[in-house]
Parts: sequence; structure tokens; C-alpha cells
Amino acid sequence: MKGMRERQKRYILFTGEAHENMKFDFTQHEIDKFISLWDEGIPIAKIAKKFGINTTNAGLVVMDLHMAGKLKERTTGVFGSK
Repeated sequence: MKGMRERQKRYILFTGEAHENMKFDFTQHEIDKFISLWDEGIPIAKIAKKFGINTTNAGLVVMDLHMAGKLKERTTGVFGSK
């Protein structure tokens, strides 16, 4: 249509080869365990290893649970202390 701005090329998050191994679904038991480990101050890298995911994926879980109000802030921050 005349006068409409040209559609800009879009970048869609978490698509493509680099993201094929990301895990976006977890059982409630897994989420409960994730929260428990988080509350214990376990470093995010160790939590990721326990779940067989990378730290980016674990960080996304943290962000999702934080946005949902399901994670307590911890004095050790996202990286943990143990």
C-alpha cells in the first residue's frame, strides 16, 4: 500500500541452530528442585549441570521464575556461592 512504511526485517529470539538444544519445558518436580537449589545458594552453573542444560538456559529459567515471583533474591546473586 502506498504510504506504508517498509516492513523491517525482524530478529526472533531463540530461533536457529544455536538454540536447538534449549529446553523450555520442565516438570513441576524439576521446577521445585530448581527453586530448592537456588534457595540453597547453589551456583547457576552447577544447577545447569544437574539439569543437563547450559547456563544460558538456566538463566532463562531464573528470569522466568523471578518474573513469576517464585524465586527469592539471594545475597550471592545469580551466580551463587557454593
